[in-house]
Amino acid sequence: MREPVRDKGRLEHIIQAIEKMRHILVHDYYQINKNVLWQVITEDLPALKIQVNDYLKEM
Repeated sequence: MREPVRDKGRLEHIIQAIEKMRHILVHDYYQINKNVLWQVITEDLPALKIQVNDYLKEM
């Protein structure tokens, strides 16, 4: 599992990556690498969910 997001710069980088992924999924879906997408779904999203929940608890 990845390290929790603690600094604002890293959080902004992650948000930019999420925005880029959304753009690809919506507009450039013909270029999607299915293996990368599956990795994001199975590995990155569960870790992100935990990090977001931890972040919200700290607020």
